[in-house]
Amino acid sequence: MGTWTLTFNEQSTLWIITVLGATSIFFAVRITEGEQEDTERNDDLFSIRKSYDWSLIFKAISPLILISIGAGLTIPFVNLFFNSVFGLTSSNFSLLGSITAFLVFIFSLSVPFLRKKYGYWMTIVVVQALAICCLVIMAIMELYAEFSFAIVIAVIAFILRQPLMHMAHPAANELLMNYVGKKNQELISALSSSLWSASWFVSAKVFEWLRLLQFRYYEIFLITAVLYVIGVILFGLLIREYETKKKIKKGEVLPLADELTMD
Repeated sequence: MGTWTLTFNEQSTLWIITVLGATSIFFAVRITEGEQEDTERNDDLFSIRKSYDWSLIFKAISPLILISIGAGLTIPFVNLFFNSVFGLTSSNFSLLGSITAFLVFIFSLSVPFLRKKYGYWMTIVVVQALAICCLVIMAIMELYAEFSFAIVIAVIAFILRQPLMHMAHPAANELLMNYVGKKNQELISALSSSLWSASWFVSAKVFEWLRLLQFRYYEIFLITAVLYVIGVILFGLLIREYETKKKIKKGEVLPLADELTMD
């Protein structure tokens, strides 16, 4: 009888991921939803323009659009960057990906603590600013590729960038949901999910066009950094507006509460 061996290559890895993903159906069907609240909304499909606050929604997703387009210019092509610039093999890059995924898990555990203690500014603006710094450092190392220290710094920057960027996602989603209000939450959730796929398709074409124009990797990654910076600034404006409205709302409630508790 022959011996059965499992070879870990791209095909077997994809099959393992597919099988693990398919098992989620078992857990999904066991989820029980409560009764849906009756919302005051016109169910006519052609009245969708009147059913949502589109100006508010567009303002909320603006930073997400920029960040997702920027991510599409970088994330799918980081492996090509390390292979072309530093000669890093696919197996070595896979090891880096595993380390990064582990750090994403560890960093994500700290998000609730940071959110409660420091608010949105720390968990979104500051954290993403640090991630942008890591991206810029990683990109600039292409200019020093002939030196041995360049790959070390680029690898460290790559390993730190993704966990820092992912840390901001839960807080950013919470901010967007709170900012647009309950009426618009289902639409903002759908748009947030679809934007990544749509923007990455556009970004892939832009990346191909830039490479045909002889743009180097670091130049494309710096374009991503610029888009990230603008997106983070817009997030900062959203946070300031949301917190201002929240304070005003509290200020309107407090006088009534004081009056009710007076002797």
